[in-house]
Amino acid sequence: MPEELPALFPLVQSGRLRPERYVSHRMALSEGAEAYRLFEAREAGALKMVLLPD
Repeated sequence: MPEELPALFPLVQSGRLRPERYVSHRMALSEGAEAYRLFEAREAGALKMVLLPD
C-alpha cells in the first residue's frame, strides 16, 4: 500500500528487508504474456515476476 512505502524504504536501504527474495521469476519484456499466465495460474512457483527490457 502506498502509505506504507515511507516506512519500508529505510528497511530496504539498511538491508533488514530484502524484497528481491520474493522475486520468483525474471523474464524478458517480450515474454510478458507468459509471465502473467504463469503468475495467474501460480505455476512454476510464481510469486513475483520482474520483466526486464529485451
